Amino acid sequence: VDHATATGTITDNDPPPSLRVGNVSLNEGDSGTTEAAFTVTLSAPSGLATTVDFATSDVAAQAGNDYLATHGTLAFAPGETSKTISVPIFGETVFEQGADETLLVNLSTPTNATIVNAQATGTILNDDTASANAFTLDAKHPFTFHDANNDLVTIKLVGLGSGIVSLVG
Repeated sequence: VDHATATGTITDNDPPPSLRVGNVSLNEGDSGTTEAAFTVTLSAPSGLATTVDFATSDVAAQAGNDYLATHGTLAFAPGETSKTISVPIFGETVFEQGADETLLVNLSTPTNATIVNAQATGTILNDDTASANAFTLDAKHPFTFHDANNDLVTIKLVGLGSGIVSLVG
């Protein structure tokens, strides 16, 4: 036998890489937009193109008011292990009493990968301060003051509403 040949088959039985998305915290700023950059990583480089869909959702932050709702598909080329989802955060100077505001970024529908961590929290840190004229108001405690003419003014909360109230005058 002068030449012997053989054929071998290599079966790709490696598990697919896994996807995860990380949390983000940032100050909202006073104007314009600031980008919340959510990093999505693959656990290992893949020899195959990998995709994953993403979409934002409200928790305490509201799309259109606090941030721009964002959705799409991330595409990892073979060998890539990191991509960024950018969510524009709207800056403003209105004092919002209470905690920081949050939104979610959700991953779904992966191809050539699995999802280990499908959800990340974006925290918009409340960087505004109350003005000297700000006050707290609830149903049991009306706010009373003298105006510029020394007239007594009382502001009382009626009903079960909640939110920000502005007085202009």
